[in-house]
Amino acid sequence: MPRILLERIRKIVRSILFLAGLVLFTVTFTPAVVWAVHPLIPRWDSGRGDLLIVLAGSVLGPDPGGGEMALLGPSSYIRAVHAVRLWREHGHERVLIVGGDGASAAMRRFLIVYGVPAARIEIETDSKTTRENALAVATRIASWTEKPQWIALLTSDYHVRRAAGCFRQAGVSVHLAPSPDILKRGNSYRERWTCLWQLADEYMSLVYYGYKGWLAS
Repeated sequence: MPRILLERIRKIVRSILFLAGLVLFTVTFTPAVVWAVHPLIPRWDSGRGDLLIVLAGSVLGPDPGGGEMALLGPSSYIRAVHAVRLWREHGHERVLIVGGDGASAAMRRFLIVYGVPAARIEIETDSKTTRENALAVATRIASWTEKPQWIALLTSDYHVRRAAGCFRQAGVSVHLAPSPDILKRGNSYRERWTCLWQLADEYMSLVYYGYKGWLAS
């Protein structure tokens, strides 16, 4: 192999290793993922309103007791905890939990255990994606005789921009009450790489949803 070519290869390898080390240091030892989530939160409202919409998140698996309710995954758990806190503060007339895969039913059970009256909680279990969530909620609200005057939307902080865009595109005006997920987990170096992959996935999803025209401008 010619000496010049070999030297070029060495420079390329050194550059790659330097960049890899820089990324490793930045993600692990700085709150870069926390900084990166801020553009995904257009604004932060109080969470008050007649209706609280809670988007179901991840699940870990089926109910170990043999029931139909899934085990709450990290994002569903964090959203459920924040939903309880918002309800205790504002006492919403209705709480609508949206999303399939068993997460909605499991989150409903969690809210009831922590004091939210069962009669005030409804679930929607057919929608699978954020866009389907928004369309399902728009259809359900249209069927109600009394329309809510103020709607709070609760989802994870990194997901709220895409969710808000989908709901507004579907004709549902929402006020944002994101649950602090990456904003908190990103402060722990043990969680930062998981946060990074979630952020990367969310930014790619934003691009895709924008391309498809599913987000309100």
